[in-house]
Amino acid sequence: MIKKKIEDRDLQEHLAALSDDGREVFLLHNDQIRVTAIAATKLINQMRANHDLGLLETYVLGQAYLAGALLSATSPVRRRCSGIHRSARPRVPRQPLATPPYGY
Repeated sequence: MIKKKIEDRDLQEHLAALSDDGREVFLLHNDQIRVTAIAATKLINQMRANHDLGLLETYVLGQAYLAGALLSATSPVRRRCSGIHRSARPRVPRQPLATPPYGY
């Protein structure tokens, strides 16, 4: 993605004062409840600059960005944190498909 420069000086100063964007996942109540906190101010403002969006378009597309970030947090923790890549798992040989009976 080619990032366009944000032209507004006040916005640049405001974004520089903020912490980096990120996602924090907290597990509560003996790992039965998952809470996700998302900080995406810089992401949304960069999206607005890249696509030359107005306020309404920024709001709508920003909601979609945040929804995508929240949905990605629902992936299983074991798969993301196990360190085992999908291709490193032992392969199980596939059974050949049975040929359909003829004469129908």
